[in-house]
Amino acid sequence: MKPYESEDTTSRLPEPTFFLDRTIDNPTVLNGLRDIGCSVIPHHALFKHNEDDNVWIEEVSKKGYIIITNDKKIRSRALEIKSVIIHKARMLCLTNGNMSSSTQLEILKSGMGLIKKHIKEAVPPYIVRVRRGDGKIQKVSLNPLKLPVDQY
Repeated sequence: MKPYESEDTTSRLPEPTFFLDRTIDNPTVLNGLRDIGCSVIPHHALFKHNEDDNVWIEEVSKKGYIIITNDKKIRSRALEIKSVIIHKARMLCLTNGNMSSSTQLEILKSGMGLIKKHIKEAVPPYIVRVRRGDGKIQKVSLNPLKLPVDQY
């Protein structure tokens, strides 16, 4: 390469590491994502099953992991949202909390291209929903109650 030519650094960004929270920490999703080349860490490898959400959100965010959850309520709980904001978490939520592990995997696999594109482009903190059917990404408000963050 000539000194004045710029290099495309986006193609050299490291692949993301995904963290499966306890609601989606199952062998089907874990092994299925690994089978398509994803780096994945399950909740049970780092935390006890009933670990407070705020604790693991902080820890995995510090490590730069992308959180995947099937807990649709987490995106509306004030303490968890505050933790996402404070620790600049990056969280993917599946849109329907009641589905089989094979359906969870299919949603993630079908949306993986869009998921990785979003991860490269979006600035944390964020929570996004990964839609069933087409794998499209939808942003979730980090302030559903429209309160100042310090009031959470």
